[in-house]
Amino acid sequence: ATRVLALTAEDDELAYTTVVAGAAGVVSRECGPEELATAAAETASGESVLLPRTATRLLHDVDAWARRAADPLNPPPTLTATEREVLHRLGEGLTPAEIATTHAVTSHLVNLHAGFAVAKLHRYVLGAERLRAAH
Repeated sequence: ATRVLALTAEDDELAYTTVVAGAAGVVSRECGPEELATAAAETASGESVLLPRTATRLLHDVDAWARRAADPLNPPPTLTATEREVLHRLGEGLTPAEIATTHAVTSHLVNLHAGFAVAKLHRYVLGAERLRAAH
């Protein structure tokens, strides 16, 4: 499958919408060439790259969906403790490398957990769209 890494201005709504639409990651247009190259390589290897505010909003929305009455045909995503921790730390502005150092793992593993959370979001949103289209 094709994985998309989007470049965006500091527009939180656009960055979040891009991830919800299926992008594997989002980086700021203001990032340097080295950061962009790293993000592209990480995205190509199956990882997800998220801006801090995008990670925070993802975590917030997953929690909000869990509080609503669930559609039995499309239950809201449930994040693991590790996925929650990664999104929370990314939302605080920590880099995957900083999170990895704290937990004695690799930044690759941190980005994979972010990717698992993003994949759950994609499945939920696509499921909701399919249910709306069917009705």
